[in-house]
Amino acid sequence: MKKALIVYHSKTGTTRLLGEEIRDFFSKNQIESKAVSTKEFDHLDLVTSDFVLFGCWTKGLLICRQHPDKEWIDFIKNIPDLSGKKLGLFATYKIATGSMFNNMKKCLNGSSDNVLISLKSRNGHLSANNNQELLSFINK
Repeated sequence: MKKALIVYHSKTGTTRLLGEEIRDFFSKNQIESKAVSTKEFDHLDLVTSDFVLFGCWTKGLLICRQHPDKEWIDFIKNIPDLSGKKLGLFATYKIATGSMFNNMKKCLNGSSDNVLISLKSRNGHLSANNNQELLSFINK
C-alpha cells in the first residue's frame, strides 16, 4: 500500500486543518496517510512515504513578499534527501500567496524539481479544484 506524509507548520490552526483534509483525501483514495506538525515529525515516516507534502502559513506583507516563517525554514532545511518522493507544498493565506511557493521551493535543498503540486487555501479546506489536483498528483 502506498503511503503519504503530510507535515505542516501552523500558527492559528488553519494550516493544520488543511493538512488534515489532505490526509483524509489520501485515506479516501486508499493511500495510508499521516498528518503531523513539524514538532511531531519523525524521520522514519519520511523514509517509508511515497508522497510527501509540506505546508505552512503565509507570512509577509498582505499582497507582496510572502514567505514561510523562520521556524518552517529551519525545519525544512534539516530534511534529509527527498529523491524518489512525489513532493507537494501547501499554504494557507489571508489575502494572497504571491511568491510563497517559490520561496518554499528555495528551501528544499535541491528537491524543488520534485514538487508536483502546490495547494493553497484561505480557510483550511480543500476546494473542488484542490481535490482534482490531488487526484492528478496521486496518479502521476
